[in-house]
Amino acid sequence: MAFLYGTGDAPTAKLAVGSTAMLAAAGSTLTLSYCMTPYVHTIEKVTIHDKPVSSSTVTSISGKSSKLDTIGENQLLLKASTCNIFSMQVDTVFDPATDVLNESGMRPFTNFVAKGQPMYIHAGLLDDVALQTQLIGVQAKQDSNETSETDKKKQDEDFF
Repeated sequence: MAFLYGTGDAPTAKLAVGSTAMLAAAGSTLTLSYCMTPYVHTIEKVTIHDKPVSSSTVTSISGKSSKLDTIGENQLLLKASTCNIFSMQVDTVFDPATDVLNESGMRPFTNFVAKGQPMYIHAGLLDDVALQTQLIGVQAKQDSNETSETDKKKQDEDFF
């Protein structure tokens, strides 16, 4: 309201405050999108039971279409669902044996890259240990009553 009716401030000051607010709003939205886009909401196993498919087109997260050339019979593919900045679901179909890199680089909240797209999934939420090792590269700690030697030292009163 003060911006519309004026409070006696200089127009340059109003412009500076308004543009700073707009820049902060846009910057925070883009930063949240950059950090949260890799989060995988659902991951599904997709198995092709038919004879080999010669060239099925799949649209990736970047909008580019890629071809799945000669998919073998009973080959395991995964479909990971993420969301983009507009909260639209984006599905990426990939082969965990060939399309996954375990190194995510410097990007935050990313633990593997599938078909060039960074993704994040909680290691403890994957039931299949082999798939978990294939995607993330490490196994999640199993819940057990036994504690490791370093955990015992941390809990010990004589640690200081």
